[in-house]
Amino acid sequence: MALLPSQRRRFYEQDVAGGVSVSEFLAGEIGSTINFIFDRVVQVLEFGFSGAPFSNFSSYPHTPAASSEVAIENYEILRVTVSLQVTGTDGLTTFYLERRPFGSGTWTSIFSTHCTISNVAADNVIFSSDGSAPSGVTLPVLNISSINAGDEIRIVLTGAADGAKNLKVRLEVGPL
Repeated sequence: MALLPSQRRRFYEQDVAGGVSVSEFLAGEIGSTINFIFDRVVQVLEFGFSGAPFSNFSSYPHTPAASSEVAIENYEILRVTVSLQVTGTDGLTTFYLERRPFGSGTWTSIFSTHCTISNVAADNVIFSSDGSAPSGVTLPVLNISSINAGDEIRIVLTGAADGAKNLKVRLEVGPL
């Protein structure tokens, strides 16, 4: 079954005036408009480390306890957006996102290339996986393009530059 095209449509008074029958054209306009709205719905799954410098963990990789997000629908992964307020004084901040499919005990990275932010990157650096890499940044490269309802996603920090502070990672997803 083919989807109606996703288009913004205007409704006119004569389309819904009293005594006018509901036509296939009107149903098509309504369906196309609903698809247009639906295609622009973006959900955000957020991860990160806020507050004090997070470079003082005793060992890596570090996964925050009870920090996974569960997908409530099937989603297409649109992009990963990252911000780091303080890049630190020495070293690299590296991380990746992992997925555990519903009913599975196995976590696997959703990145084929992990994200790396050097301490030489500018403070307050913001970038996304579908943009260009700022100086001192290796962009994350997505290994998968979708997640399913019930899948869990979490962040894994594999290293932190000394004094790095306030890492925020947003996984932006849309409907399949």
